[in-house]
Amino acid sequence: EEMPVEQVVLTSVELAAIPAGVMLLGSLVTVLSPSPPPKYYAHALQHLAGGIMLCAISVELVPPLVNAQGMDNMIGMVCGFTLGVMMMIGMSVFLEE
Repeated sequence: EEMPVEQVVLTSVELAAIPAGVMLLGSLVTVLSPSPPPKYYAHALQHLAGGIMLCAISVELVPPLVNAQGMDNMIGMVCGFTLGVMMMIGMSVFLEE
């Protein structure tokens, strides 16, 4: 049984509102604080965000990759993942301080 489109959109908005609200709250705390947070704090948060992204990627991409029928789907997912990793590494190389 399929859900109506309105229900899917409402559920998506509700789920997206949680991280959006947390990001807004964190941004406000950072902007309104009298001094910037220590560098190690920013580095720890960046590593946390990277770990969360790897978790989300593995949960979203690995099952379709395992269940992919035909080489086109598998090649597309592997190429997209590889390009994303290359972009991340390239940005860290070219945007050094």
